[in-house]
Amino acid sequence: MSKDIPGCPTAIENTTVHVSVYAQAIPTLRGEILIEGPVTANRLSTMEMCPQMNNFRSHHTQLQTLIKITELPRGEVYLARRDQTIIGYVTFHKPDDDFYWGRHDRLIEMGGIEIARQWRCYHVATALLEYIFSGNYWDDFIVVSFEFCRHWDLQGNKLSIWEYRSMMDKLLGQVNFNPRYTNMFDILTHPANTLMVRCGKNVNQDDWDLFNLLTRSF
Repeated sequence: MSKDIPGCPTAIENTTVHVSVYAQAIPTLRGEILIEGPVTANRLSTMEMCPQMNNFRSHHTQLQTLIKITELPRGEVYLARRDQTIIGYVTFHKPDDDFYWGRHDRLIEMGGIEIARQWRCYHVATALLEYIFSGNYWDDFIVVSFEFCRHWDLQGNKLSIWEYRSMMDKLLGQVNFNPRYTNMFDILTHPANTLMVRCGKNVNQDDWDLFNLLTRSF
C-alpha cells in the first residue's frame, strides 16, 4: 500500500508491496513530525527509539520487538518520528493461531499503540491512526484491538482507569472502531477491559458471522 498523501510528502522507500514510499509531515506545537508505514525491518534498523518509549519494555528492547513484528504473518509497523527518533508507533499482526481468532483469515490484530510521554498532548496517536486507515487496504479485513487496563500508563497520563478507557474509546472511534462483547476470559477479568472492532466495508456476511461466533467461543 503506497500512501501518496497531499501536503509535502517526503520520499522514503519502495521495496515491497504494502511498504510506504512517503512520510506525511505533521505540524505540532513541538515542531514537525513525520508519520510513515508500514516500514521494513531494514528501515527500522536505521532509527532509534525515544527513551520515553518504555511502557511495555525498555526502549532498546522495544525497537528490536518492532523489527520482529515486521517478520510476523501480516506483521506491520507504522511510526511517528522526529528526525530519526521514533516517538510513537502502532503495530499489526495476524492473531495467534493458538487462539480461536487464528481461525479467521480476514482477522488482523492491532497490537501495541505507544506514544512517548512528552508527545502525548500533541495528537500524535490520532494522526497515526488517521494515516493508517486513510487508504482502502483495511476495507477487506476485520481489525481487532484488545484493550487491557493492565497495559495502560495511568500514572504517566494522570488519568483514572475510566478516564483512560473513555479516551481510548474516543481515539479508536475516530477510525470506526466500536466495542464488542466477548466472553474471552482476559477481557472479562476487569470491567474496564474491552474488545474494540473495526469491520472493513468489503467484509462479507459469512466472515462477519464467523467473527461473531468466535467472540463467544472462549
